[in-house]
Amino acid sequence: MALTIKGIEAAKPKFDKASGKYKLVRLADGNGLFLEVTEKSKRWRVRYFFKGKEQMLSLGAFPVVSLKEACDKNFLLRQQLDQGINPSEARKTEKTRQKEAVQVEKLLAKGEAHPMSLEAVALDWLEDVRKTWKPSTYNGERKRIVKNIIGPLGKFPIAEIKPADVRII
Repeated sequence: MALTIKGIEAAKPKFDKASGKYKLVRLADGNGLFLEVTEKSKRWRVRYFFKGKEQMLSLGAFPVVSLKEACDKNFLLRQQLDQGINPSEARKTEKTRQKEAVQVEKLLAKGEAHPMSLEAVALDWLEDVRKTWKPSTYNGERKRIVKNIIGPLGKFPIAEIKPADVRII
């Protein structure tokens, strides 16, 4: 049976007289979506199977996430499963990508090079080969790389550099 707003608002956890504690109550909406009701909160969760293993994912707290929003999120989650994507892994990947983007923005705001810029990668490579080269060779190559490569293209992320950009210098 599908949940209603009135039913959700009236939901309360069960009190266990023997232990003197409240017990978690799960109200199912269907298709793996349910509301967990505790003494302190009401949270939307969804249960699904990926590659034969049961998994659960939180969709947010009620009333911040409404019944309709929870159903919509569950629908999107089911679409990901149909495409062979694990929603939990997709969420983790997206969070990691967002954190990396924020860190890059902070670096750029400070005036530092993008972590995957040609400058950062070239200087990192130079530090790696420094141990194997003579000091005179290292200093000469470093000057040439800084002048001819890092100077004109150093601030660009490597993924954005095209062969035509290199031919210009």
